[in-house]
Amino acid sequence: MSVGSLRMVESVDSLKLANKLNSECDRINRQDRLSVLVQVHTGDEASKNGVEFKEVASLVDHII
Repeated sequence: MSVGSLRMVESVDSLKLANKLNSECDRINRQDRLSVLVQVHTGDEASKNGVEFKEVASLVDHII
């Protein structure tokens, strides 16, 4: 995964992905913060992705 040229990731939906992005930023000694948008699963459709609504606060707290 390369984050060097990214300004934003629009679909962070798990702690695993947040940690991986953070690790990659550390690995390349990125000086500026990588902006992210948390993808929230708001419906009942199994085919849709995103963090469950009840887990949003926990994920956001972890990211910030």
